[in-house]
Amino acid sequence: MNRQDHPHYRRTGPVPVSSPPTRPPHRRVRRRWAVLLSVVLGVQGGWIGSVALAQSEPPTPSATASPDPAAATAAPTATSTPSRTAEDPDPTSTATPTPTRQPDPSGGPRPAQRTVATDLALRPFAADSPWNTPIGAGAVYSAADDVVTRSLVSSAGRATINSTAWSVPVAIAGAGDPTTRVAVSSGITADHRMPPDARGSADTDAELAVIDGSHSYEYWGLTGGSGGWSARFGGVVDLTGSGTTGGVRASGFSLLGGLIRVADTRAPIDHALVVALAADQLRTGPVLPARSEDGDAASSYSGAVRMGTHVAIPRAVDLGSLHLSQPALRLATALQDYGAYVGDRSSQLTLYAEPDAEGGALQSMRDALRTELAPLLRVVTAD
Repeated sequence: MNRQDHPHYRRTGPVPVSSPPTRPPHRRVRRRWAVLLSVVLGVQGGWIGSVALAQSEPPTPSATASPDPAAATAAPTATSTPSRTAEDPDPTSTATPTPTRQPDPSGGPRPAQRTVATDLALRPFAADSPWNTPIGAGAVYSAADDVVTRSLVSSAGRATINSTAWSVPVAIAGAGDPTTRVAVSSGITADHRMPPDARGSADTDAELAVIDGSHSYEYWGLTGGSGGWSARFGGVVDLTGSGTTGGVRASGFSLLGGLIRVADTRAPIDHALVVALAADQLRTGPVLPARSEDGDAASSYSGAVRMGTHVAIPRAVDLGSLHLSQPALRLATALQDYGAYVGDRSSQLTLYAEPDAEGGALQSMRDALRTELAPLLRVVTAD
């Protein structure tokens, strides 16, 4: 998720100032970042370190996704245009007919919504967070021939799941781990416990999510070790909250939101996933639960799917008829029961797994996503 500050951007807000370098396939392409504010994060019962990473609250986007297509496809190039927000007018939008809606005919039982997270490190965020809320029995989906659906599935044949690179390692701090200071940007620092062997992702993004108690400390461009740590960007996310603000994805989502964890390769996936799309699939103007988008969105997005859009496999699809492996069926079931939220930009339709999840089960999921599941995805237009 190469941020557009690296090294071609200087973040004083969500305004890119020059073009990012060419990125290889499957690499997450980035983005915007909120202004980092020097604050101290207070929590009930005490203080968590001397945190100086702010959770930004940009203007609230509209609550529903629009299937209107954007203008003709354009190559992703950054300009000095500020990041678009949902309150900004879309100069390219034109009136288009309302797409055909397909009601969920099954009326079948839905998975029970989780009420208590027994371990925030493994199952983060509130029970009513979008990540933990099943799709309702009366959900309505975009039609297969809608412009927004065609844009969504246009890279389905190249769909993938990133894990060992261009994804998110997760480090869980224990009571005995040392308190570590991470210098982020212009003298801003964050103090929290961190395992000594924690490292950023094995790519130039160097991302890491460090879980310390009820908070996730999230970094991009992380470097260092025993001699000290620094990062280009960072955020702190309350794991008892929604998981949709304060993170370092283009959408503002937490890096933990929608991430496939090791346990998800062995047991049912009981949460929504996060999906990234290419610039020619995305449209400017984020919708809830997203609150932001890439800094160069106005010049690079040329598709029909907005950041924050909820997508899923319609309930009418008989997953049993696909004859999937058990790991692939778990992924398919999650995409049908919970769906995925568009939260980032990549070079094609991409899901994310922590590196330790890599193995035969994840590869089975990856293969099924590309050949069977991604083409079935539709936008959830009402739930």
